[in-house]
Amino acid sequence: MPKTLQKKINPKANKIDLIMKHCEDTALTASMFQDLIDFFKGDFNRTIIAAKYHDIGKTNWSKRMLSVPFRQLTETEVSLIYKHPADGVDILQTRFPNFKECKKGNPSVCDIIYLHHERPDGSGYYRIKDMPIEAVIVSMSDIFNACITSRPYKGAMPINIAINEAVKPFEGYFTKEIAFGIKSRFREIYGTTQGQKFKNAKFSLSEDYARELQIIQEWLLQKYQKE
Repeated sequence: MPKTLQKKINPKANKIDLIMKHCEDTALTASMFQDLIDFFKGDFNRTIIAAKYHDIGKTNWSKRMLSVPFRQLTETEVSLIYKHPADGVDILQTRFPNFKECKKGNPSVCDIIYLHHERPDGSGYYRIKDMPIEAVIVSMSDIFNACITSRPYKGAMPINIAINEAVKPFEGYFTKEIAFGIKSRFREIYGTTQGQKFKNAKFSLSEDYARELQIIQEWLLQKYQKE
């Protein structure tokens, strides 16, 4: 029987909790691919920060949008789905103008967040084909964690299916050997130990980000208390 590393959504959880728990899981998954980021000469710190806040644009959503299938969303809600990468960038740039690290680099944290729903074949939200490795890692990690999370309207996927779903959109981006290695890394981390390595893993970031991240966390806490 296929193994399933099931993460359950608490129906009583606050909206901000739901969003940021997924973001934390995505950042942790992305951190497992530091060697791949380095191989493609990407920036690890910016990748992890972007993963940690890739869905901050969803804080504009109602909690209902997190708990119903796509087909039940209104036209306005669907438009918010496609806007959330751009909304996330807007939140970071307008609410945190002193978050200088957010705009540094090529790609910047904001660039990676904006691109996290793009695909190399141009089938993403904004039809952009040119994706840096940082955005690819965040996107794969995002897809994988969404797949292994059970929601009120869907069950969690078995691990192997979730891995294939995460890597398939990017198989043309990598060589066959690298794509195979990525799948093997996912299985090593999540498959044989039922996520034990994942649960025990931690990542560390450059101290340059510490104060800016604290400011963002304080803003999220304020939103949490208002929900």
